[in-house]
Amino acid sequence: MVTRAKRRRTAAAAAATLAPAQSRSYGSDRTAALSYYSQRDWVVKAFGYAGVTSRKKTHVGRSSEAKTTELKGVSEDQIRHAGRWNQEQMVGCYLNALPRKFMRTMAGHPSQMGCFEIRRAGIAPPEALLSMIWPGLDSWKDRFGPRSDQVNDLAAMGLTNLLFYLREVALQDSVLLMQQFPSSPVWNHPVFQHEAYQPFAQQVLAFVREEEQPSQLAVLVQAMPVLARLPKTFLVSGLQAAATAVLPPAEGGGKSQYTSAQPSINNSRLASPDPARTYNTLEPELQPPQYRMCRAVRTVEGLWREWTVGLRGQPAIAALDSRWGSRWRAGRQSELQWYSLRLEVIKEIRRVAQAQRISEQAAMGIVSMQQQRIGCSLDQFCKQLRAE
Repeated sequence: MVTRAKRRRTAAAAAATLAPAQSRSYGSDRTAALSYYSQRDWVVKAFGYAGVTSRKKTHVGRSSEAKTTELKGVSEDQIRHAGRWNQEQMVGCYLNALPRKFMRTMAGHPSQMGCFEIRRAGIAPPEALLSMIWPGLDSWKDRFGPRSDQVNDLAAMGLTNLLFYLREVALQDSVLLMQQFPSSPVWNHPVFQHEAYQPFAQQVLAFVREEEQPSQLAVLVQAMPVLARLPKTFLVSGLQAAATAVLPPAEGGGKSQYTSAQPSINNSRLASPDPARTYNTLEPELQPPQYRMCRAVRTVEGLWREWTVGLRGQPAIAALDSRWGSRWRAGRQSELQWYSLRLEVIKEIRRVAQAQRISEQAAMGIVSMQQQRIGCSLDQFCKQLRAE
């Protein structure tokens, strides 16, 4: 027993002696992974320096970007894609990991492809400035590639190309950031004191201040939705013209009152639609409806009816989501919160339907009985589902 106790004390002493050395070697290892607590401490310091108050520390970016993009009309699929909350095999295995519409919106551009231009990117920094950012990077230029005199490493080539691009971006962005934060200690770096920096900065500012004219490609891409709806507009105008030319019903003949509509339709195909009528027809298509969900719905059954069928001739929520995504409720904080909370019931209905392999209508009945059994309001029931 004495020998065993001595062994335990010896092992404990050895562990106490080695622990500081191991922690010191871990902390001094520049290639070691950054621990969560170190990351959190630095985030807290940065928040304190900037005067930011938040309960969340390391995950504040994920929360804020999801809320910001939803307010700007980004679809929930794109938000899930950006946050890696979408676990479908197609997304994980075959699709590109970059949620492009999400990224364009977060950068302050329209979500359409080809409709964003950054003026400051039109001025390339001089080589004298580029070589001062990551000076050792120049030795890796053209080192990787498919040629016989290059190293065929696709990942290394992508990384070096990214670094070459980022140092251009850093210099281009610095011109505008220096005006916003003139007292930042970052500007003490030698690259910003170089004699070539001031002429470059003046050239960028002059180019940015010029009247920005979108490229022809950007104008064409933005006009495509309108152009795509023109054939539908022509057809609607033709049908309206045909409807006005319908004959009154014949007396006692029993003939259809639509017999004369065909010539009118044929003639209307050759005529150009009235510009004012075309504009009025296109206008509802371009803007999503400002629908407000019914605040008087108190039951799961009523919410399901509003979601799938619609109430009192109003559009169904599912139809609005399918047609407009989140744009029909974008910019209205109260509507976003109301929709998001009621969505918990819809998710629960679909979960029950999938788990028990029954129809969604039958699953709605089960969830409705669950609310009645608990005896709470629909709002409390939604919050309870969210907390689970």
